[in-house]
Amino acid sequence: MERTAGATPAAARRLRRVSGHVVPSSSSAASPAEQPAPPTQEQGVGGSEAFGYWPESLLLHKGTRRDAVLAEWRRRRPTAAAAMYPAGMGHTREEMPVLWNQHEWAEAEATQRAEPIFDAAEYEAQMAAQRDSFERDGYIVLRGAMTAAATEQWCAALRRCQELNDNLVRCNWESGIDWRGLGWTEDASPQPPTAEMIETATGSGQRFKPQTAENGILLLRQHSVMPEYCPAAHSGYLMRCLFHPDLLDLHRRCLGTSDVFLDNTQLNNKAAPQSGGPWHSHGTGVAGSGLYGERCDDVGACTDPAEYMAQPCINVMLVYPDGLAEKDGGTISIIRGSHFFRDVTACSAGSGAAGDAELAAGWMKGKTHPLTGEPLRTERLSLPRGSVVCCNTHAAHMVNPKPPGTRQRLACSWFFKKRSDRSGMTSAPYAVPPILALRAAEGELPKGLAAVLRNTYDPSLTDGSTAH
Repeated sequence: MERTAGATPAAARRLRRVSGHVVPSSSSAASPAEQPAPPTQEQGVGGSEAFGYWPESLLLHKGTRRDAVLAEWRRRRPTAAAAMYPAGMGHTREEMPVLWNQHEWAEAEATQRAEPIFDAAEYEAQMAAQRDSFERDGYIVLRGAMTAAATEQWCAALRRCQELNDNLVRCNWESGIDWRGLGWTEDASPQPPTAEMIETATGSGQRFKPQTAENGILLLRQHSVMPEYCPAAHSGYLMRCLFHPDLLDLHRRCLGTSDVFLDNTQLNNKAAPQSGGPWHSHGTGVAGSGLYGERCDDVGACTDPAEYMAQPCINVMLVYPDGLAEKDGGTISIIRGSHFFRDVTACSAGSGAAGDAELAAGWMKGKTHPLTGEPLRTERLSLPRGSVVCCNTHAAHMVNPKPPGTRQRLACSWFFKKRSDRSGMTSAPYAVPPILALRAAEGELPKGLAAVLRNTYDPSLTDGSTAH
């Protein structure tokens, strides 16, 4: 069943609160009456004019400069599109959605309508029970809310994306990748990864490091050649999920607006053993950096929920189709109310029990939940299959270690964001396939997908800034 952002009274209430920036049916929005001066080039993203560093954001320029960049994108499109899916990775046509034609997109939308992600009754019951949790506690948990079919499809898609990523890591670095097509300008191909780098990256997401311009890995990431940094670009199923009405409804309810935009998607699979991920939180990016007259990160607590949600907030959606079991490690820990403190830099510590103790003795010491008055404390989540966790912008979270011999954890994280209620601005995405952004700008994608990609090509959303 298709859901809309106004499906429940709670959602309607929150949509009214930000109604000045809700655009439910239009592909464009008017800029605020007063906007700051356009950012300088130094405030943008470094790299070449087209298909360089973070090229997906460069269609956000204004005027003649945008026209010039767009012309260059169009010229480079055939070679860059072909280079996005190296033959050695083994993609099927279904696994190359960025290149789908109009017939394939129409089929995708038809299939999407027949593939609900959530069990409707379970989803509505859990959302009603946690109606204010995203604002009050900084997160919500949908335990086993996926349908059985969706659970299996997500598991299969994440396993396959890992396989494709492993194929890339192991491929012939010189002959297996069209570096010129991606914009590589050096005479020689990048230095291939070492055996240690390959071993570390195999079976897990976000482990192919170091990522530098010199070794080419950064270029692969920026063009979404690496499935671990844009799994939806390498899976027909995940691409359909990217703009699925079920997930868009979730993002809209969490963020309190129908006007939501993609920031990035990541593969978070973890093979054992691993040390886990440290305590951290995410900031609001350029939209909350002061560029538009609003600073939201590392500036002290904001304890009023309505005022907090007026910021350019982010929904960090963590998907665990195979669940999280304590015995397998890799579980996620969170802290209720931590988002209100907006401490991106100071709220940090190691992983596991040692990280909990470090945080308790440091950043968390003496702090209480601004609304409940209860002392802040860490909570470790064990989840059944088909579960989803949504974390508010600054909510602190950590991934616990995975002991040797435990099964692979299947997970991915999708970041969606809203405009600031005050400035009406958002920021460029962190990672979107450049070809997908171009196709959105050219009107070649389904309306629902083009709408969440507007922050890749609509300068009115960023006032011409290409910065993330």
